[in-house]
Amino acid sequence: MAQASTEEKILEAAVAEFAKFGFEGARIDRIAKKAKINKAMIYYHFKGKEALYRRIISDISARIYSFIMDSMPGEDDPLRKIETVMSRFIQYTQSVDVSIVQISLRELANGGRLLKDIVIPRLHMPMIQFFVKALQEGKEKGVFRDVNPYYSYLQLFGGIVMLNGMRLVLPGNPLYDVVFPPDYVEQFTENMLTVFTKGISAAGGE
Repeated sequence: MAQASTEEKILEAAVAEFAKFGFEGARIDRIAKKAKINKAMIYYHFKGKEALYRRIISDISARIYSFIMDSMPGEDDPLRKIETVMSRFIQYTQSVDVSIVQISLRELANGGRLLKDIVIPRLHMPMIQFFVKALQEGKEKGVFRDVNPYYSYLQLFGGIVMLNGMRLVLPGNPLYDVVFPPDYVEQFTENMLTVFTKGISAAGGE
């Protein structure tokens, strides 16, 4: 196994620090100690706490987008495209360490400054544009209802965020085993796909 680079060690330590203390409470001294490096190396690689935090948020956004879009089917079926995006989104967000979940929720709770600067333009706007196009294609083909693509995206994304948040809240509660059985990712994905695709289907409710 290749030895982690200094930059990788810094990022790993910084994720743990930001998850526990948030941006304001995080300290470069503690990050250096966790990474087992001299503090000067952090400033050499990242120039400071702000740049380090921005790098982590940028990396998260880029990885999610690549994970989803690199697997997009070449076919023209709009339903298949939406199902792929949804399932890959769920799969990725449930595979990350809970530290990433904590950072994301802290960022949201603190006003989402970098959500506005990085995550929305680099991840959510391209994803929303994809949704708008796919839903419009489905409507033109007569397979989708006339639904609001922006609300549809936010409702889907909100459900996934909520599930991620419950990974932090429910441990130790009896509900945890109900919500998070070993195959919960598959169950949640299937349930969300069923609810969503039935809801937008032009044949739904008939």
